[in-house]
Amino acid sequence: MEPRRPVWFVTGASGFVGRRFTETAAARPAGPTLRLLVHRTKVIPPPGRVELVPGSLDAEAGLIAAARGADAVVHFAATTHAEHEEEYHRVNGGGTERLVRAAATAGVGRFIHVSSRAIGPDCGAYARSKRHAEEAVRAGGVPYTILRFAEVYGPDAREGLNALIRLVRVSPVVPYPAGSFTLAPLFLDDAVDAVSRALDATEGPNRVYTVAGPRSYGFRDLVRVIARTFGLRRLAVPVPLAGLAAAVRAARLLGRPIGHADQIARLRCPKDADIASIRRDLGFAPMGFAEGLLDMRMRSGPGV
Repeated sequence: MEPRRPVWFVTGASGFVGRRFTETAAARPAGPTLRLLVHRTKVIPPPGRVELVPGSLDAEAGLIAAARGADAVVHFAATTHAEHEEEYHRVNGGGTERLVRAAATAGVGRFIHVSSRAIGPDCGAYARSKRHAEEAVRAGGVPYTILRFAEVYGPDAREGLNALIRLVRVSPVVPYPAGSFTLAPLFLDDAVDAVSRALDATEGPNRVYTVAGPRSYGFRDLVRVIARTFGLRRLAVPVPLAGLAAAVRAARLLGRPIGHADQIARLRCPKDADIASIRRDLGFAPMGFAEGLLDMRMRSGPGV
């Protein structure tokens, strides 16, 4: 008789990291059965042992039913761009509260929560909602691992660091936010690897890890690394943050949004980049930014 396979209940499987995670987990030779929560966005299941469960983070009864028999919950789902703070808290905070309660009621043995390293008190409305979510996970009574992701980039993304990569590819002049802000680029496959390692871990529960690339960069250095990797010459031009904020507000008033004001708070706040604990406990070894860019180029061709 074939041994019982673990069941992982996954939210946010249509997102950038969640989609890649489900593809990777489904491809494991002796991997789990994946139970994917499907809300509004169409989810195309990867080949393998995959179940699609219609539902929502707003419907706790449905979450309890979906979590029954699951060995772990892997929680990617979150709102990253919202016009009002209440929306962040409804989905990121309240949704996580309901999911943790459902997991506890269903007797789930492990809760993997994907959070953000933009979690500090000065990081804006999004960060407040993610702290709300983390507090719910800590208080929920289910053994947990919280993974605070840095800036994820990789094939097929359209936002964040990938938008800067595309800009450097097409424009000889690259504006960037002036200031001493840093990013710690985390390649998509490394982000997925961190989640997989957390699920497989023999370390005790109730851990919080920063998950980031091996080095932090200022924006000017990011532009230089991208340009050098693709064999380009680019002029990097700093733009005052106040000007950037004004441009975001003006574009929104004109009905042509180019970003969200809350993203500026996330950018300027201090963020942890120390990955020593996840290296030690889980053997996490992320690739460098230039390596990740070369990987993207090899997969996607010159039009990355």
